[in-house]
Amino acid sequence: MGAVTFAAFDPKPLRLGTVLNLTATTAVQRGHVVGFAATGVDFAIDAATGGTAATGITPIGVALYNAAAGSKVAVACVGSVVKVLNALDNADIDAGDHVCAGATAGMVITAPGTDSIELGIAITDILRSATGYILITGPTYVPTGA
Repeated sequence: MGAVTFAAFDPKPLRLGTVLNLTATTAVQRGHVVGFAATGVDFAIDAATGGTAATGITPIGVALYNAAAGSKVAVACVGSVVKVLNALDNADIDAGDHVCAGATAGMVITAPGTDSIELGIAITDILRSATGYILITGPTYVPTGA
């Protein structure tokens, strides 16, 4: 598996569902997949990593603009259709694939066949190292063998 370096991009919402105004505990870039930070601070988010149930921050949505640590940021959540970045440079995500946070902060991968916390469903093909649209449906925990 190859990795991609994240660079801020416009998530170009086609539809906004739930939008939450949250506080970034570290700098967040527009287009980042974000989740609630495990800091014990209310309404705090960070860039999400890891799509498995055992690791990483549970992804809840996509940051709509850049925010410095301690600043507020609007996050597109459930029901939103937004662009995300494929975390891999050697695998495409097909329309219809379920996606979760990748190992690289703020990006997505196709949900694995193991326990995962899914963020949504790809509604366009997302080529390797490129952006494409997802419908945010989660977070949804999907156990292995369900």
